[in-house]
Amino acid sequence: PSLSRFTSAHPNVTVRVIEAYSAALTPMVRREELDFAVVPQAPPTSGLRMSHFLRTPEVLVSAADSGLPHLAPVALREIPSLRLVLPGPGNTRRQTIEAYMLAHGIRPARVVELDAMLGTLDMVASQHWFTILPGLMMAEGNEGGQRRFTVSPLGAPPLGLDLVVIEPARRNMLQAARAFLSLLAE
Repeated sequence: PSLSRFTSAHPNVTVRVIEAYSAALTPMVRREELDFAVVPQAPPTSGLRMSHFLRTPEVLVSAADSGLPHLAPVALREIPSLRLVLPGPGNTRRQTIEAYMLAHGIRPARVVELDAMLGTLDMVASQHWFTILPGLMMAEGNEGGQRRFTVSPLGAPPLGLDLVVIEPARRNMLQAARAFLSLLAE
């Protein structure tokens, strides 16, 4: 609804939304190919201005029939034979997830690296793997009245993800981009 509302309110603005990892988006913003990007917080990068966008919990996503409690915290170390689908090692979130697991003695039985969200969600839904995603991504949940996934916030201890807006340091954000970002924040 926000995208439709934006395009109706700004008919002369070209909207280009790209879903990609921060390693791909950051250089595009630096080269001013994009007005801004929303990415996981990382150390400051020259040529970019960074501001806090939001914090979201990381959640364990499993098949609807996984037996885990939907929307109730779960401890990864208590899941036997944990099979995780994770993004590749160059991904900022992958590094954070691995540090979390190492710090808390969590050793998955198997890890598959998959840098494709639809493929990841398909493995989770149809092959009973697990993945860890920002809770914000799983906010909707029910398609056609039937839940496709079980979403369990990471507990014991929880893990959060800070998202930031990055923009080129050499110029101010255009008014249309600011308006789009405001709708996105809603």
